[in-house]
Amino acid sequence: METSYTCAMSEQIRTDAPQAVLETVKSLSAAADLIDETLLSLLEKRATLEEKMIRRYLARLAVRICKVKQSLYGKLADPNLTTDGIGESLKELSGLAGEVAEVIGSLLKMIRYDWNFLEQYFEHEFYGRLINEHRLDERLAKAEQKLNQS
Repeated sequence: METSYTCAMSEQIRTDAPQAVLETVKSLSAAADLIDETLLSLLEKRATLEEKMIRRYLARLAVRICKVKQSLYGKLADPNLTTDGIGESLKELSGLAGEVAEVIGSLLKMIRYDWNFLEQYFEHEFYGRLINEHRLDERLAKAEQKLNQS
C-alpha cells in the first residue's frame, strides 16, 4: 500500500513538472508578445535616440526570452522531469515574465497615450530605469543559466 502511494506521488510530480514548465513558457510568451506589440507601435512614429535604444534593448530581451523558452522546451524532453531541480528556476522565470509584462506594459500605455509626452518626458527616464534598475535582460540571463545547470 505504501509503495503504491509513493508511486502515485511520483507520477503526480512527473505530471506537475511538465505543466509547471509549460505555464512558465506561456507567461514568457505573453511577455514576448507584449514586446512585439510595443516594437510595432514604436515603428509607427519618428524614432528619437532613446526610442532606438529602447527598441534595441527590447529586441535583445525578446531574443533572451526565446532562448529561455528553448531551454524550457528542452527540459520537457526529459521523461523523468520533476520540479525538484527546476522548481525554483520556474518561479523566478515566471516572476521575471510578469515583471517584463508590467514594465513593457507601462511603455506601451504611454505610447498609446501621447507620443509627444513620450518623446519629451517619458523615454529618457524609462530607458534609464530599464538598464539601471530593472536589468531584465541580465536577470533573465542569470535565471536561464541557473535553469540550464539544474
